[in-house]
Amino acid sequence: MTDSLVYKLLCIVSVFGAGRERIWELYSKLGSFENIYNALRSGHREQLFYPAELMLASRIKREQILFLMEECGKSGIGMICCGDENYPEKLKNIHNPPVLLFYKGNAEILKSDYIFSIVGARKISDYSLKITKYLSGTLAENNMVIASGFAEGTDINAHLAAVRNGGKTIAVLGCGIDYNYPAPNIQYRDELLANGVFVSEYFPKTAAKLQNFTDRNRILTGLSLGTAVIEASEKSGSLNSAQHALSQGRDLWVVPVHDITDGRYGGNRKLLCEGAAAVYSADDVLKQYFENVPVPRAKTDSSASYKKEKKRREKTAPVREEKLVQETSPKPQESEKTIPVLNDDEKIVYDILRKAEQPLTADEIVVRSKSDIFSVLSLLTNLEIAGAVSSDDGQTYYVK
Repeated sequence: MTDSLVYKLLCIVSVFGAGRERIWELYSKLGSFENIYNALRSGHREQLFYPAELMLASRIKREQILFLMEECGKSGIGMICCGDENYPEKLKNIHNPPVLLFYKGNAEILKSDYIFSIVGARKISDYSLKITKYLSGTLAENNMVIASGFAEGTDINAHLAAVRNGGKTIAVLGCGIDYNYPAPNIQYRDELLANGVFVSEYFPKTAAKLQNFTDRNRILTGLSLGTAVIEASEKSGSLNSAQHALSQGRDLWVVPVHDITDGRYGGNRKLLCEGAAAVYSADDVLKQYFENVPVPRAKTDSSASYKKEKKRREKTAPVREEKLVQETSPKPQESEKTIPVLNDDEKIVYDILRKAEQPLTADEIVVRSKSDIFSVLSLLTNLEIAGAVSSDDGQTYYVK
C-alpha cells in the first residue's frame, strides 16, 4: 500500500465518513478509489456528487491529511486499505467492507483462519462471567483467536481470558484507536497489545458514539468464523452482532439460558428459538472448526427479518477477488427520497434548520451546534442524501 493511496483514501473517508456505503456506490460507478479521488478534486463530475460532498472536499487541506499520516506514524498506528495484501480475507466479501482500517499491535493476527468472536452484556451476571472466561480461555488455549469489542463486562473479560491463557485477541473499536474509551478498560490496553491487535475504521481521536458501535459489529462478525452470544436481553446490542453474523453466513452460537424467568437472557431465548446453535461446551466449537463435526447453523429462514436481510446482503455483496465492486441502487431522485430515522447528531442539525427563519450556511450551523465544520458538513451530506434537507448550491441549507 503506497502513501499515495493512503492519502487518497484518507481524503475520501474525510468527505463521506467511515463506514458509509456511499463510497461503494461511487466505486461501482467509477471503478477505483483513485477515480473517486480524482473526480472529487477535479470538479468536473458534479452530477456524481451532492453539493455538500463537493463543498467538504474543497475544504480538506493537503496539510491536514499529511499531518494525520505523520501523527499516526509517530503513535505506532498503522493503516490497511481494502485491496491491500494485508487486508483480512474474510472482510472482503461482507456487505460494505471498511475501505480503510487503522490498527495498533500485531496486524498479522487479523489474517488468522480461526477467529471467533464473543459478545454479550456490559453488566453481566456471575454465570455469564464464568462462561465468558471458560469459553474464551479454552478456545484461546486451542489456537483460536478471540475477537470482541473492548467494552466493559463480556468483552473485556473475553479479551483478558484469551491472552492470560496464552492466546491472541482482536479488539474491534467503535471509536478512534487512541481514544480512551471505556475508561475502566484502558488499564488493560498494553496487556492486550502484547498478544493482540486493536482495529478501527474510525480516524484517530474519534469519540465513541452509539451508532459507531452498531456499525463496527459488521467488522467484528465479518472477521470471524462464528460468534457466540453470552448474555443478551431482548433489546441488547448483541442482537445486532447476531444479525450481522447471520447475514454474513457465519455461525451463530448462543449460551443456553440458565434461568428462563431471567429477563437478562431474553435475547438468548429468542435466538435459540430461531435456530441458533446452543454452545454447551468449548468442545462444541472446537469440533466444528478443527474436526469438522457438523453443528447446525442458525436457521435464517425461521425469521422473516433475517431472511429479508440475508437476501438484501447477498444482492449487495462486493465482488470477490481484487475488485470489490459494491452493487447498490442508483442515486435516488428527489421525489423518491424519504426522511429516515435520524441519529442524535443528525437530529441536532435538522432541528436547527427546522427552527431557523431562513436558510443557514454551514458556518452558521457550526456556531449554533457548537460543533466543528467537518462534522457539520458530514451530517449535512447525510441529511441531504436522505432527503431531509436541501441546499442552494451547497451554500445555504434548509428543511424541505
